[in-house]
Amino acid sequence: MKELRFFSVFWLHQAAAMLSFAAVVGIGLLVTRNPENLFGVYARMFPVFVLIFPAVLTLSGRSVRDVALTFGAKRMKCYAVRELLGTMLLVLLLAAAAVLDKLLLLVPDGGEHTFGLTAGGAVLIFMFAFAAQQTAFLLEQVKGGKARGILLGVLMAALMGGGMMAYLLIGSRFGQSKSIEMGIGNPFWVGAVLLAAVAAAVMAAAAAFAERKAVVSV
Repeated sequence: MKELRFFSVFWLHQAAAMLSFAAVVGIGLLVTRNPENLFGVYARMFPVFVLIFPAVLTLSGRSVRDVALTFGAKRMKCYAVRELLGTMLLVLLLAAAAVLDKLLLLVPDGGEHTFGLTAGGAVLIFMFAFAAQQTAFLLEQVKGGKARGILLGVLMAALMGGGMMAYLLIGSRFGQSKSIEMGIGNPFWVGAVLLAAVAAAVMAAAAAFAERKAVVSV
């Protein structure tokens, strides 16, 4: 598929940049063995980047999509390819966050600074990041500074921040309390994941509808 080849070049640059950044952070952490320096801070902050960067990079791909359309690419195929590649990037960044979280345990006193990214926590962050990403797909359909665009921008930011707050509150990461298990046995975790899933489904459906409508209006 020509759309996949076209967008893969752009995607590879994004993925390489983000994973290179994660690698530098990991290597710097292991070399300095100091969880409180800049490398340590970025290592434990990486799950926050997972919530932010996929949505932001989705918005930055709008101009690439427009170029593809001028070359005769199909709009809905572009959308499907960007959804696929965007999800793949999200998974890669989440994997990098998990690796950096484990590397913190290898340095002195690193366990006190680790984010504590469990499997359940990773699922929670993925769902909120995915919902924010779908909102970004819909937001790029809004031209100018319309109220709808402002509302979607606020919603996208709320999903990013909401994902982090949900993780911190459900996992009791405030203070020194022991992290509560995040999984199907925790009703708060289940509720947060379902909320993010519903938001992602609604935003994805709205974004797909907007793309189809744009095809008709061209």
